[in-house]
Amino acid sequence: MLVSQIHSRWAEMQSCVNAMLSERGLAVLVDPNDVEKVFNTYEQVFCQYVDDPLWPTFKFPLTSNEEARLAGTLRLRAMQLTPILDEISAKVRYGGTSPELKRRTLFEISRAAEQLLPETAFLRKPPYPGVSCHYRGGLGFAAMIEGPLYEDRERAKEKLKVMKYFHLGHRLQEVVERELARQEQLQESNQ
Repeated sequence: MLVSQIHSRWAEMQSCVNAMLSERGLAVLVDPNDVEKVFNTYEQVFCQYVDDPLWPTFKFPLTSNEEARLAGTLRLRAMQLTPILDEISAKVRYGGTSPELKRRTLFEISRAAEQLLPETAFLRKPPYPGVSCHYRGGLGFAAMIEGPLYEDRERAKEKLKVMKYFHLGHRLQEVVERELARQEQLQESNQ
């Protein structure tokens, strides 16, 4: 069920990208089959994670709230692609088509499609300041901690203890909050 939910969301994004290309006259440069190949590549990567037993977030379908959040994120990604496609459209209009423009257009579409992977995978990540999730092509998913982790001695331990809950997502958010509160109480009682 999760794969069908994701497939329908990605099909929406794919049709949106195709519509954006045709509106700007770029369908001559990049046809729907090229766009479909890009999206299919990333969908296959996602399906590999669904089959992986070490990814428990992919063992149950998205809730309606998660689907709505994902749909909003996909619309935002499509909007971010708009200025790039406008620029490429102007180049095609005044300079004609070229293999370089086609590669650049496919590269930008690929970057947008690649962002769907971490957005989908980390819908269930508990919100934690300074932590973001990325997909590194060929390397897989990664949780990134921004800023100096090891300079704040006590905060580093706290962040690393909470990191073990990231892959399980928001269903354990209360557990994370309880553990952090318990750690603070222990520190206060020791002082």
